[in-house]
This record gives sequence, structure tokens and C-alpha cells, in this order.
Amino acid sequence: MSCKQRIFVLFLLNLFIAKIATESTPIDFSQEFHPDPIEYTRCSPYYCSNKRFMCEPVKCSKDQKEATAPELCICCPKCFNKIEKGGACGDDQDTICNDGLKCVDKKCVE
Repeated sequence: MSCKQRIFVLFLLNLFIAKIATESTPIDFSQEFHPDPIEYTRCSPYYCSNKRFMCEPVKCSKDQKEATAPELCICCPKCFNKIEKGGACGDDQDTICNDGLKCVDKKCVE
């Protein structure tokens, strides 16, 4: 094997190792995660902390909020419909309490 061929093989090997080191899991953007609406998958609040993802950019409307939801195993940002103070929360995976509010006993409160 010539010197140029060896360098090329080492270069390809280096690219392969770098790709493996930076990706935790291959991501298939053609399949979106949709848990059963009755029994949501629950994860730790730290589920996304030690993972790296290649996330698609999102553009939310003004009545939506861009957020992640590690407790629902959603690590890439997505658009959630905002719920105002006093609104019902916790039953719909596509909604989230507005800024400054949190979901307590299935109601958005301060």
C-alpha cells in the first residue's frame, strides 16, 4: 500500500471514529415520537442531560412556545400550545404552561 493510500485510509478511519464519538444514536427524522395518548411515556427530568441530538429547527407560532420536555422523553425542541393561568395541563402532550407558570395538580399556576 502506498503512502497516499495509507494516509487516505487513516483519514477515513478518523472520520468514522469522530462520527461515532459525536452521535449517541442515529436519528430518523421520518419517524416522529408519538406515545400512546392515554399512557404517556415518562422519563426522568434529567433524561436529556447526558445525550446529544441532531434536532431539526422549529418555528413556532405566537400562540405556541418552543421547549423540550425531558419528563416526556422529548429532548429536541418542539412547539407546544401555550396554556394560560388556571388552564388544564398534564393530559395533553402538545400543550405546556406559559412562561412563569408550572403544572400543579393538572392546573397551570404561578
